[in-house]
Amino acid sequence: MTRSPKQLADGKKCWEGRRDKALFDYISKELGHSYRHLKYLLLEILKGKRKWDERRTTWTKPPAAAPIPTVTATAAPPATFPVICPHGAGPGSHLRVRAPNTGQEMTVIVPAGVGAGSAS
Repeated sequence: MTRSPKQLADGKKCWEGRRDKALFDYISKELGHSYRHLKYLLLEILKGKRKWDERRTTWTKPPAAAPIPTVTATAAPPATFPVICPHGAGPGSHLRVRAPNTGQEMTVIVPAGVGAGSAS
């Protein structure tokens, strides 16, 4: 939970003041049988029955995925293979390719002088 029990109670009171109906009844009506577990959890939280942990009040971003290697035309890779430049791509375009010998996915940059339909 990212809100304290007091913040949740204040939000519930504000919602009920604007709509002139009980939030519990609204949640029960709007969330049908398919969402019964979510409905139960929400009602438990609003009733203050869920344990509040002060240490877990912020969301932390998951670690970033490792970047996909980029091979440029100037770098000589250990093994080379031809790539046909697709229509709509031209010099400077980034293409996702898979090395036929290793199966490794990589991004290549179309070098100057190479156009659609030609190999580099």
